[in-house]
Amino acid sequence: MRYRTFLLAVASIILSTTRLLHAESPTVTSIPQGWNPNLDAAVEWMRIELDDATGQMQVNSISRAIADMKDVELFVIYFRLSEHLTTKQRKSLGEAQAQWLKERAKYVESAIDSRGGSLAAYEASQAEIKFTEARIKELREKLSLYED
Repeated sequence: MRYRTFLLAVASIILSTTRLLHAESPTVTSIPQGWNPNLDAAVEWMRIELDDATGQMQVNSISRAIADMKDVELFVIYFRLSEHLTTKQRKSLGEAQAQWLKERAKYVESAIDSRGGSLAAYEASQAEIKFTEARIKELREKLSLYED
């Protein structure tokens, strides 16, 4: 399935860059200036696919793919923000992100009304997307203090 291939490629990139987040020097940049990966078009395309989906399994898969792409978008923003921070600030950001991830999991769990039904996966993905988009906005605002 084309969604899986795309997500596997993105996951591979993420896994190969996570070690860079633990670099001690805040002055070392890993993302070249001006390179701002953007998933907006891909997410929009997936939302159109979601609107056209006919079966629950397809709806669940596409919704999950959108949630995964939003998580990748958040990861990129988080990574870019961390590059501007001191070691202490980076540690604080990491702790805050770990707490946020726990809060997201609780939020997603509480948003599922169709327990045991095929709609539950869709409800979970939609809740995750909503919660993640709010965090993206929050971190983008912080990042804007450092970037034009």
